Amino acid sequence: GARRRPMVPCLHRSLCVLLVLLAAQRTVAAFAQRAQAEGSPDVQVQTGHESGSAGSGAFPGRGAALGAPVKLIVDTELGSDVSNLISVCSVNAMMDRGEVELKAVVTSTGLPEAIGVVSAVNHFYGHDSVELGAYKGVLGTDEVCSVCRGPFVDDIIATSPGPVKNYSQVPEAHVLYRKVLASQPDASVVIAAHGFLVNLQHMLNSTADEYSELSGVELVRKKVKQIAIMGGHYPRSYA
Repeated sequence: GARRRPMVPCLHRSLCVLLVLLAAQRTVAAFAQRAQAEGSPDVQVQTGHESGSAGSGAFPGRGAALGAPVKLIVDTELGSDVSNLISVCSVNAMMDRGEVELKAVVTSTGLPEAIGVVSAVNHFYGHDSVELGAYKGVLGTDEVCSVCRGPFVDDIIATSPGPVKNYSQVPEAHVLYRKVLASQPDASVVIAAHGFLVNLQHMLNSTADEYSELSGVELVRKKVKQIAIMGGHYPRSYA
């Protein structure tokens, strides 16, 4: 039958590759300093404010003719407010349009059910094959962040469940980062970091594992062509 309308309105495509919440100065500055020390990588790191004041450079491919789908990893603080849910919905819609090849979505709040909401949205769009990961610490759990569980979280889990219910079913986010990046062509992946930057911090601090002999910084330098970051708390970081 006819395809159902999305659960929530999707944003214009140029806003959706989107990305994402202002950088913790500590994480981004540390990445830039370490990368420079190791040899001037070609990775672009761009930041923007949640208010939308970021320049057009914060949006990969904005204004350019559509070509091959963007290989995208979304790192979101989903759970805190509905804007993060809308961005996940939007990226799924972009995947349907052939604009994005969504390689993975990871959550950063520490809320166990947050990745279950992502799974529900992906399932709605028929994208259960997208890999999922989650930060499993206490950063944004109910005990330390009273606003990290939006009212939509429990409702979606109860009424529109996907294959994944909570983070016990997925790997740690930084481990998934390494797995996905190691499998991609060089300089091909865009990372959209949307909120807390703890996953990127753990990724950059990671060491060789079963997926790659490279360190986190080396792996990002080799595989990532752009990191777009939006939001957070400046100049302090929750990472």
